[in-house]
Amino acid sequence: MGSKGRVLIMTLGVAVLALVLAFSFGRPQVTTAAKYPEFKDDVIGVELYAEEGSDDKVKLVEMEDAKLAAKLVSYLDQAEPEQPPTSWPWTKHYVVFKVKEGEQIARSKEYLYLYKDFNPEEPGYLALENAWYRVPPQFNIMLHCLAEYKNATSEVDPDDAAFLKEYGWDVLFKANTMEGKLPEELIHNAGDFPVVIYWAYNNELNKDVGLDITPYLGKEVQVNLYKLEQPLPEFMHPRRWTGRAVVVKYEGEIVGAWLDSGRHDAFACSLKGRRLEEVTGKTWGEWLAGIVNHEDPLEKRLASLSPEEVIRLFYQAVGNGDRRTAHAALSRRNLVGYLFNNMDNNRLYNPSFSVNDRDGLNNVAGAKIVSIKELPPQDGDPPDIKRYQVAVDFTFRRAITAESGVQVRFLILRQEIPGLGWRIEGLGTGP
Repeated sequence: MGSKGRVLIMTLGVAVLALVLAFSFGRPQVTTAAKYPEFKDDVIGVELYAEEGSDDKVKLVEMEDAKLAAKLVSYLDQAEPEQPPTSWPWTKHYVVFKVKEGEQIARSKEYLYLYKDFNPEEPGYLALENAWYRVPPQFNIMLHCLAEYKNATSEVDPDDAAFLKEYGWDVLFKANTMEGKLPEELIHNAGDFPVVIYWAYNNELNKDVGLDITPYLGKEVQVNLYKLEQPLPEFMHPRRWTGRAVVVKYEGEIVGAWLDSGRHDAFACSLKGRRLEEVTGKTWGEWLAGIVNHEDPLEKRLASLSPEEVIRLFYQAVGNGDRRTAHAALSRRNLVGYLFNNMDNNRLYNPSFSVNDRDGLNNVAGAKIVSIKELPPQDGDPPDIKRYQVAVDFTFRRAITAESGVQVRFLILRQEIPGLGWRIEGLGTGP
């Protein structure tokens, strides 16, 4: 083949590659020359970036949904001119608006945006063309949530929205839709992953609005997860802004609905704003007594042990890789943490113990107790609590937060359920 032929093939190859790359990265980027007041009625999406280092930015949000964009603009309409603090030691963010211009989508300039991503309820500040503005918390919260809920959509089931509206809750957006099978029964066995506790707890809140999932146990259901406009009740402070609604449907019919607060501690309240204790008239422990299997052999064994014996059994199980017994030695309140700690907020709960055990119990290859010392009670401790200082000789598979060797742990044991003995409520490296 001659040199001209080779040049032609190479030229065609470059052209094809350019086309592939163009389609791979979406529509061509067009920047609008308009200013915010001129294009705000044509905003159909938004991008949010966080500054990393002096020159780098990471994209947190890319949303293109005209209804959600209009909601964001409506919050911005409430902004007031105000200078931000002279010093801003926290992360700087940048907002880019997507604007409908004829048949194309254009991007605005990057607008400097200051808000505390660890507390979006505090004031945020946006620099538009003419001045700085203090934006309302709803603007911060919506952008912050869009960074987590990548599938956020304004396409909301109208029946769900109408049902939630009956109790004073407005949907901001649908975060996710999931399908799965409900548990066969709402009875929890010692050492089991606490998914049954999730459904049993929230079904009590469900009953507060006249619904009940028990006829549908063992059946496939659809679950819609919604982000709410309104904050959760005052007793949920400082996590009021995390509020979500969970709607459970069987064959298109709403059979369950309640509020939750997402990652780390999702249990919240009924659509009427009432907590478990208010709905059932029972304490946590009294309520648990009705959903645990009292005849489970492991439950009976633990019920017969002293606090010190529970501690010894726990560390023996950890060292031997007996995860079921180790988990059974924990209180149900402690176990519930496995549902929500480090949870992907697009879920209702974590799928298994492994999400949090990977760097915890699963990292322990051996554990031998060196000493156990009961500590005096602290001010305000109820009589069903005991505190212990325990020295343990650990062998770790990986050095994550500590090397293998003798480590001191501080444990809180509680008689959580009447008649079922002591369980480990808290475990840490400090008293």
